[in-house]
Amino acid sequence: MAVRKQSRRQQSRKFPPANSPKAPAAPAPFARRLRCLVFLSGAAALVYQSLWVRQLSLILGSTTYAVGTVLAAFMAGLGVGAWVLGRRADDSPAPLRLYAALELAIGAVGLLSPLLLAQGNAIYVHVYARLHATPGLLTFARFLIGFGFVAIPALLMGGTLPVATRYVVRHSEQVGREVGLLYALNTAGAAVGALVLPFGLLPWLGMRRTLIATAATNVAIALAAMSAVGREPAAAAPAPSSDRTRAAVPAVGRGVLPAFFLSGFVALALEVVWNRFFAMYVGSSIYSYAIILFLYLVGIAVGGVLFTVLDRRGADPIRVLVATLILLVLDLALSVPLMDGVLYLQLTTLDAIGIGFWPFQIASAAAAGVIVLPPTMLFGVAFPAVVRAVSPTAERVGSRVGLAYLVNTGGTTAGALAASFVLVPRLGLRPSLDVLVVLAALAAALAARRTLWASAARLAMVGSVAVVALLPTIAPGWDARLMHTAISKQPSSILHVWRERRLTRELDTVTVRELRDGVDASVSVVDYDVGMRVLFVNGKPDAGNGPDMLTQALLGHLPLLAHPAPKAVLVIGMGSGVTLGAVVHYPVASIDLVEISPEVVDLAARWFATENHGAIDDPRLSVHLEDGRNFVAFREDRAWDVIINEPSNPWMTGVANLFTDEFFAQVRGRLRPDGILAQWFHYYNMPIDDVRGLLATLRRHFERVYVFALRERAVSGDMVVLAANHPIDFTAALTALLGGGPTSDDLRHAHLDAAELLEGFVLGPENIDAFVGGAPLNSDDHPVIELDAPRALFDETVLANFETLQRASEGARLPLAGAGDLAADFRLTPPAGFRRTFSGLRNTLAPAPLPGAIPVRSALMNLEFEDDSGRRIAVLSERGARDRAGLERLTRLVAGGPVAVAGDATVDGHVASAYALAGGETALAWTCPDSNSSYAAVFRGGPNHEGDVAVLGGLRCHVPR
Repeated sequence: MAVRKQSRRQQSRKFPPANSPKAPAAPAPFARRLRCLVFLSGAAALVYQSLWVRQLSLILGSTTYAVGTVLAAFMAGLGVGAWVLGRRADDSPAPLRLYAALELAIGAVGLLSPLLLAQGNAIYVHVYARLHATPGLLTFARFLIGFGFVAIPALLMGGTLPVATRYVVRHSEQVGREVGLLYALNTAGAAVGALVLPFGLLPWLGMRRTLIATAATNVAIALAAMSAVGREPAAAAPAPSSDRTRAAVPAVGRGVLPAFFLSGFVALALEVVWNRFFAMYVGSSIYSYAIILFLYLVGIAVGGVLFTVLDRRGADPIRVLVATLILLVLDLALSVPLMDGVLYLQLTTLDAIGIGFWPFQIASAAAAGVIVLPPTMLFGVAFPAVVRAVSPTAERVGSRVGLAYLVNTGGTTAGALAASFVLVPRLGLRPSLDVLVVLAALAAALAARRTLWASAARLAMVGSVAVVALLPTIAPGWDARLMHTAISKQPSSILHVWRERRLTRELDTVTVRELRDGVDASVSVVDYDVGMRVLFVNGKPDAGNGPDMLTQALLGHLPLLAHPAPKAVLVIGMGSGVTLGAVVHYPVASIDLVEISPEVVDLAARWFATENHGAIDDPRLSVHLEDGRNFVAFREDRAWDVIINEPSNPWMTGVANLFTDEFFAQVRGRLRPDGILAQWFHYYNMPIDDVRGLLATLRRHFERVYVFALRERAVSGDMVVLAANHPIDFTAALTALLGGGPTSDDLRHAHLDAAELLEGFVLGPENIDAFVGGAPLNSDDHPVIELDAPRALFDETVLANFETLQRASEGARLPLAGAGDLAADFRLTPPAGFRRTFSGLRNTLAPAPLPGAIPVRSALMNLEFEDDSGRRIAVLSERGARDRAGLERLTRLVAGGPVAVAGDATVDGHVASAYALAGGETALAWTCPDSNSSYAAVFRGGPNHEGDVAVLGGLRCHVPR
C-alpha cells in the first residue's frame, strides 16, 4: 500500500503549480487576438451545426432518429478531427498557419454546402425508394448520408481547439489555464451563436445567406490568423518530442479518461432529457430550444473560466475532477425530484415582469437556468481539468487536447443516442434522469481511484456519493398535472389562477390518464371535470373531444364530399383520430396515415375510440410512422385523390416544415389531376400578416383556394382550407349537411350544419389574391412563420383577425354546381341558347348597424350563363322582396360598379327596373313574389347593347302555375 501511495505522490509532482518559481512564460505573440478568433469560430460552428441539421432534416426527415444520427455523425467528426489534427499540430512548425488553413477550409465547405446538400437529396431519393419498407436499414442509410455530409467540416472544426491550444501554450504552467480559457471562449461563442441564429441571422438573412455570412466569417478568421504567421521568433513554440512514438499519457491521466467518457455520456444525455422536459413548460418554438441550448453552453463556458482560477491556485486537476463529479451528483440528486416545480419559478418571474414574448422568454430562461446552469458549469470545469491531467507538461499538448476531446465526444455521442433511442422511450423522462444520476456517481468513483486520498477516505466518499445518487429513485414522482397547464400557450390564465391562489384547486380538476415518453415526443391524455378529454403532445394540447371536434370532423368530411370519386386518401397527422374517423365513412379504396409519433397513434386509438369510430382498425388503413414531409417528398410511387394535412401549429420547430412553399409544391406533385388538398391553419395568437403569408404560400401552388373560418358557438380561430387546380363543387357537402345518414350524423355531432358551413366561408378564388397580396412567402430558406408567429403567442388576435377575414370575404363565391335541389333560387331558367356555367353562393357585406362594428355579411345566390358565342349573363339573388334602394344595391353588386336608372322593363311577367352601366351594358332588377326572392341580372359580351333588355327579359324566375 505504501508503494502505491508513493507512486501517486511521484505522479502528482508532474503537475507544476501555477506559482512555480520558474521565470514567467513568454506569451505567444498572437495569443490575445487568437482567443477572439476562437470565440468567433465557436459561434460560426454552432450556426453551421444548426443550419446543417435543419437542412438535412428536410432531406432525411425531422424524426429524432434522422436528426439524432446527423448529430451523432457531427459529434464523431469533431472528436476524430480533434485527435487527428491535434497530433498534426504537435508536429507542425507553424500551428498558427495550420489554424488559418482549417478556418479557411471550413469556410469553403460552408460556401459549398448548399450544392453538397442538393447532391445528398438526389442520393436520398434513390435510397428511400429502395429502403423505406425496412426502417432499420433506412436509419443506417440516413446515418451514412448525414455522416458523409458533416464528417469533413466536423473534422475540421474539431481540430481548431487543439491547434489553437498548441499555439498558445508555451510552458507547462500554461496548460490548464489556457485550455480552460480557450475552451470557455469557444463555448461562449457557440452560446452566442445559439441566440444570434434565430433572433438575428435567420430573420434577417434566411438560411442560404446566413451560410454565406458564416462562411465569410471563417474566411475572415483565417485571414486574421495568416496575417500573424511569420511574425514570431522561430523558437517561440515548444520543441516537439524527440520520441517519434509520441510521449505517453501519464498513468494518472489515463486513469481519468473512462470517468471523463462517462461524464460526457451524462452531459449530452441530460441535454436530451432537459430539452424534452422543458418543452412542456417553455414550448417547442425555435426560440425555446435556443434558450435551453444557450443556457447549456453558457454554463460550460463559465465552468471553463472557473477552472482557470483553480489552476492558477495550483489545484490538482484530478481532485478538481472528482470534486466536480461529486458536486454534479449532489446537484442532480436534489434538483431531479423537484424539477416539476419549475412552473412556480416561471409564474413568480411572470408575476414580477408581466406577460409578453420577451417576459416569457426571460421567465423560461430563469426557470430553466436554475436546473441547467449548475450541472453544465461543472461539466465546463471537467474538460480543462482532464486536459491538465493528461498534459502535465506543454509537450504534445495538441494531441493531449485532441485525445481528451475524442474521449469526451465519444461519451457525448453515446449519451445523446442512448438517451434519445433507449432511455427516454424505454424508461421515461424521470427514470432516465434517475439513471443518469447513478452514472454520474459511477464516473466520480472511477475518477476517485486516482486521487491522493487515503483508501478509507475514498471508500467513505464513494459510499456516500452512491447513497446520494440513489435518493431520486426513492423520492416522490413528479406531479404530472404541473406539466399539463399549457403555460407556454396561455400564461395569462395560469398566472391569474395562481395569483388568486386557486392553482391547487384547478389542478384537482385535472386527471392525467396516461403519459408516454417516446422517441419523438411525450404524449399524454388528460381528462377535465367538465367532461372534456384532450390529447397533449410535449405539454401542448393538440386535439380533443371539445371545441376542436368541428374542425377535426370537417377536415375529413369536406374534401371527401367535394371530390367526385375519391379512391386514395393521405392523412398527415393522427391527432385524436377524429379526422381519420371521418375519412373511413367514405367508400375509398385505400387510406394512408403518416404520423411521426407511435405514441400518438396508440393513445388516440385507445382513448378516443368513440370519437374516431375505431378508425385505426379499418382494413383499408396503412399506418406509416415517419416524418410527413419526408413521406410526401420521396414516395414517388404514390399519388392521392385527397391529401389532408393537419399537423400541429405552424410555428413549432419540425412541424413548421409542413407549411412551407417547398412542401406545398411537393403536395401538388403527389395529387392526382382532380385531387384536393385539405389544410388546417389557425389565426388565433397569430399576426394577420402571418395568416396572409400562409395562405399566400399555399395559393402559389393552387389555382383554386377556398377558406372557411369556422365559428360554431364562438369564434374558434381555426381555418379549414381546400385547395385544388380545378373548380371544386360543394353541393355534396351541403346536401350531406341538410340530409341524413352516417355522414350527416357525424357532422351534426360536431355541431356543424349547412348554415355553419356557409357562415364560415370567407375566401375563394375571386378574392383571395387581394387578401394575400404582398405577403411574404413562408419557405425553407425564410421560415417566416416559425420565426414570427411565436412572438404573438400571447396576443389575443382571434377577434381582430376574424373581423379582418370577414371584411375580406366580399365577393367570395362558393360553387354549388348541383344546387337545384337545395334552394328555389337556383331554379332560374336562362334564355334560349344559354347554359348554366356557375351556380353558388357569393358573400357580400352590408353596412354595419353601428359605427365601428363589423359589417353585416350575407350570402347571395349567384348564377352565370353563357351561350356558344361567349355572351354571358350574371345573376345575383337574395331572399325576400326589396324596395327600389335594395334592388339598386343588388344591381351594383352584380355589375361590379355604379349604375344609373334607365327605365322600366319586364322579366317573366314581373315589373323590372332597368339600369345603365358605365360600359354601356344594361342590368335589370326585379322581385318575384312566387319564389319570394329578388334578382339582379347583367348581360355582357354582346356586339351592341340595344338588345340587352330583350335577352335579360328571357330569364324565367319561377315555375309556371
